Amino acid sequence: MVSISLYHASKSNEIPIKTPIKLDGDITISENDFVFFGIQSDSPLNDDCYLWLSDFRFKVIFSNYLESVYYYTISLDGFFKQEDITKFSFRFNIEDKSTLFYKIFLNYYGECSVEIEGFSIKEEVKVFGKINVESNKIHNINLLLNYLLEKNHFYWSSLSLTKIEASNLPKDQENIIWILKKIEKSLAVFKNQFLPHIKEPIARLVPEYSVNSYNENSNVTEESLLWLLENPNSLENTHIQDENNLLILNRQYILHELLVQNLVENTDVLENQVIHGFLNDLSDFIGTSLLAVNRVLENISSLNDFKSQIYISYYRRLFETIKSLQISLYEINYSVNEYIPVKRAHMSFTENSRFQSKQHYYEVYLEISKWISRKEAVYSIDELFSGAKDISKLYEVFCLFKIIDTLTEDMGYSLENSDNPINQNDDLYELKSLRQPSINSNYTFTDKSGSFKINLYYEKLPTAITTVANGISRGYRPDFVLEVYEEKFSPKYIIMDAKYKKIDNITAFDYQELTLKYLHGIGLVEGGYLPALGLFILNPISDSGINYYQKNHFTINNQKLSLPLIGHVEVSLTPKQINNLEEIFTKVLNFKNLY
Repeated sequence: MVSISLYHASKSNEIPIKTPIKLDGDITISENDFVFFGIQSDSPLNDDCYLWLSDFRFKVIFSNYLESVYYYTISLDGFFKQEDITKFSFRFNIEDKSTLFYKIFLNYYGECSVEIEGFSIKEEVKVFGKINVESNKIHNINLLLNYLLEKNHFYWSSLSLTKIEASNLPKDQENIIWILKKIEKSLAVFKNQFLPHIKEPIARLVPEYSVNSYNENSNVTEESLLWLLENPNSLENTHIQDENNLLILNRQYILHELLVQNLVENTDVLENQVIHGFLNDLSDFIGTSLLAVNRVLENISSLNDFKSQIYISYYRRLFETIKSLQISLYEINYSVNEYIPVKRAHMSFTENSRFQSKQHYYEVYLEISKWISRKEAVYSIDELFSGAKDISKLYEVFCLFKIIDTLTEDMGYSLENSDNPINQNDDLYELKSLRQPSINSNYTFTDKSGSFKINLYYEKLPTAITTVANGISRGYRPDFVLEVYEEKFSPKYIIMDAKYKKIDNITAFDYQELTLKYLHGIGLVEGGYLPALGLFILNPISDSGINYYQKNHFTINNQKLSLPLIGHVEVSLTPKQINNLEEIFTKVLNFKNLY
């Protein structure tokens, strides 16, 4: 017998709480908690045993053997960068033994499934339960998720420690995981509710002719008589006393066989044609997905670092999932072709279809309706594997849309155009960097006079700016750069970076780090000083307002203004009377021609 317990503590001075992970259990922790997974078994586990936390796979390693119990934990080698281990770990005492806990779920939100692979020979993967992870910095994170969906940004993630629940908005774009789960459910409906009653099909009665032994109940038609003329050898002379005699041209005959008409059930009807069309559609989608997964595996199979191995493990598991669906679909198709054959398959419904006339047909009809609705969503096979993997990335995209809304809706700028050059990532497996349709790299805004423009760059530097820091090959790229310029004046720059962090961490670490990176690490291509109006860190903490790195009499409201301004700006999810972004833009843009 194997059991898994989660130990967690929110602060370093707390006593860790031990909670068994069970199928019917409900564990809720904060993303900021220190956690440790303890695994116990009454027999040795296989050497190739792994713990899955949603899509992440961790090696199970032996820890101790005491009083006939085998103790195991998981290896986090490579999960954290070497320089981050101290920052995100702390030693706690468990039963008088010092044990290292880690902040594994930092910046994650949602439901984490807990499974063991290689638990036994019979069971490849065993599900133990789930952990609910709550945001430590955003009180109601559903406001963030719904806002992104309203902006046509879809946040499902293929690779994550947690799963974010999907919305039912009509414009949903779906990730391959969600689609495969729906297919799995649909196939279960076929297996459990349709196939057991497949011998009770929706059909129509059609005439069918066959040569059968003749008797007085045979259904004789004109076709029967024509057949008789062409097959006179079926007649035999008999005498008048024979009860089955036929009188033809005043002579007595007995008839051995005849072409007769029978009414038989025919399954080539609309409802069965739609079912065949649905199964064919599923087969096409699964086949296309399998090719896409194979393509990804070919690209990353030679990479050996921890992150690559996570991706490889995940996509191999995904490959096996799709293969399993293929097998189930083949078995269903075999029965459907045998018992409800049709001449052609299609997916066209009519108002007078008879799906509701039989319960097992109605259950399938519901699944087909969902599938047709899903097909109206916009997605491409390449984007099925992309997505934001943690809340910090989601908050960054949230800030992008908030900046756009502030300039257009609150400040009256017109959005002239936007382009979408996809950034090529250095790492083949870094699929999360693929752009979604709602995200562009460059937006241009114009004021009402048409003489003042703002170029907004997302994860991209303007052409006039480059990285000037020595030894930095890939370059520094803030989340947002606003290039502001007016006729007859040279452009000025406002630099912004979204940080899903607490204020204390921003003031203690990010001011210094980002000042060095973005005010001194990037500069004009032609040289000289960088005409930056400000460097602002955007954060989600409510009621944090606008605060500056400079002393108060050197900030924006005083005569001793010190440029570039450095500070943090609250861009929270709760509706506010004051838009902090509008306030900072309005005040800073007043100094656009100071340099």
